[in-house]
Amino acid sequence: MTIQLSPTQRTILETAANRDNLQIMPLPTNNPNWGFWGTSRHNGYDQEMTWLAASHFFANSYNLDAQDTRDLLDSVFGRHLADDLSFIEGGPTTPEAITDHLAKRMANRSYKSWIDDAVHAIQHPTR
Repeated sequence: MTIQLSPTQRTILETAANRDNLQIMPLPTNNPNWGFWGTSRHNGYDQEMTWLAASHFFANSYNLDAQDTRDLLDSVFGRHLADDLSFIEGGPTTPEAITDHLAKRMANRSYKSWIDDAVHAIQHPTR
């Protein structure tokens, strides 16, 4: 599955990457039916925009590479994260709204702990 970006989405992606000094280009989902991508689709969100915004947020916040970022969003955590975007007033309609929401969530100790655990599980899978 390849994510096709519109010129506007590419500009948003490049602007975010430059602003955050990211060296990664987000990978497309490996879990189009569930995880963050599928849940975003199910919830009626712009999948590409939400995927790119969340990818950049987590890659920057946790210094994740493209594969770890994709695996995080493709996981059960990603599914719950996409559902959590429904708490954004007016919905997840812009990358800024998503980034602001996630930053506020990260300020909550228990929410950040949940994210930390999900990132740790991706980076250190049990065998």
